[in-house]
Amino acid sequence: MSDLPSAPRSVIPSEASPGRSRRGMSAMLVLVLISVTLAVSYAVLRTQGTTQQIRQNADLQAAARQAALAGLSVALQKMHGDPNDWVGADASFSQSLGSEQGFTVEYATGDPLLSQTAPEYPYRVTVTSTGYAQDPSDAARVVYHAARAVVQLIPREVIRWSGWRDPIEVTTYRLYPRGAVYYIETPSCTTLTGALQPNLATNPLGLFRSTSTMRLAGGAAVRGTLVVDCSSADIEVSGTGNTVAPAGLTPDGLPAGVPSYAQPPYATAPASGEIRVRLPSLVSGRHFVMGGSSRLAVVGTILAEDFFCIHQNNAKLTVTGNPANRDVTLYKILDVYLSNDTWTNDYNESAAGAGVTLWPNWLSDGSFTLSNVVTVQSEATAARFHRYVVRDDDGDGVGDPLFVPHADDVLPCPNDGEPPGLRWDLIRWEDGV
Repeated sequence: MSDLPSAPRSVIPSEASPGRSRRGMSAMLVLVLISVTLAVSYAVLRTQGTTQQIRQNADLQAAARQAALAGLSVALQKMHGDPNDWVGADASFSQSLGSEQGFTVEYATGDPLLSQTAPEYPYRVTVTSTGYAQDPSDAARVVYHAARAVVQLIPREVIRWSGWRDPIEVTTYRLYPRGAVYYIETPSCTTLTGALQPNLATNPLGLFRSTSTMRLAGGAAVRGTLVVDCSSADIEVSGTGNTVAPAGLTPDGLPAGVPSYAQPPYATAPASGEIRVRLPSLVSGRHFVMGGSSRLAVVGTILAEDFFCIHQNNAKLTVTGNPANRDVTLYKILDVYLSNDTWTNDYNESAAGAGVTLWPNWLSDGSFTLSNVVTVQSEATAARFHRYVVRDDDGDGVGDPLFVPHADDVLPCPNDGEPPGLRWDLIRWEDGV
C-alpha cells in the first residue's frame, strides 16, 4: 500500500509570555522612579543651596548694617570730641573693622529736607555711614548698607578777643571749627537806596565789607552786618526809611517800621546751655554820621572807631539792642551837642557815680534831652552782643570760627586734659537709606 502525502499544518503564532511582559513593565517603573528621585533630589539640593545662599546674604547684610551703624557711632563721637581730630564738614574718612568688614563716613553741610536758604541749614550736618561686608569665600561679592543721621549745632560759646581789632582781615570764615567755608560779600555799589541782602547759602552771617564810604541814602534795607573796613572811610546816613538788621543770628523782636528779616537758627526754647548771639549791624573804621532830617532804625549795635555823630537838624535814630562800650560807640555820640571833652567828662562822672552803671539812664537824669533824637530800647529776647572779628589766627587761610567748644563740653575720657568739643543735637536718623 502506497503511502499517501500528509496534509499541511497551519502555523498559529504563539502568544507572548505573561512573565516576560511583567518584567518589562517593572523595568519601566524603575526608570520612572529613578527619574523622579533624581528630580526630587536635585530640587532638594537646589533648595538647600538657595536657602544657604539666602542665609549667607542675610549674614552679609547684617554684617554690613552693623558696620554702617558702627561708622555712624564713630562719626558722631568724633564730632563731639576735639575738633582737631575731626575731618570736618564736607569731608569723609574710612575705617576697617577687619579683613572683610568696614565703613566709609561722609559729612555734608546742611539737611536734604531743607532749602539751602533756611536759617537752620548751615548749622546742620548730614552724616552718612556706608558699611560693607565681604563674602569670605568670594572676594568679588560685597554687600553694602547705609545709615544716616542729621545733627544741628548747639552754640554754647563764642570766640573771644581783647581790644579793638580790624573787623575783617580775611575774605572767608567758618561758623564752627572744621565747618563749611563761607564768603564775605562786597556791596555792588556804595550808595544804597534798596535792599542789601546776603546769599544765605554762601554767607549765612550776612557779612558785607567795603573799603569805601557807604551811604544809606533813603529806603536802604540792610540785612546783615555792614563793615566799612578803612580808616579813611565812613558810614553816612541820609534820607528816610533806612533799616538795618543782622541776618541769621537775629532773635525775634523788631522795632516799629522795620520789616521782617531772617529768623534765628534756633528752636523757640533754647537747648540747655545754648547762647544766642547778636552780631553788630554797622561797623565803621572811622566815622558814623547821620545827616539832617535822616532816619535810621537799627536792630543790633552800631560801632564806630572814631566819630559817632548825629546832626541836630531833625535826625532820628532808633536802636533796638544793647549799646556797646564807650570807647567804640557812646563815648562820642552826638558831638553836635557837646564837645568831646565835655562828653568824656560826663561819661567818666557817670561811671564813678553812686551805683549808676547805665550811662543813658544817668543822662536822662541830667540836663540833656535825647528822646527826640536817639531811642534805645532792649530786645524782646535776650542775646549776647558779640563783635565778631574775622581774622585768621590759626593760619589756615580762613577766618576763625564764630562758635567754639565750651570748656565744660568734654567727652568722658580716662585721660585728664581732654580738649572740649562741640555739642550737637540729633534731629533724626535713618537706617537703610
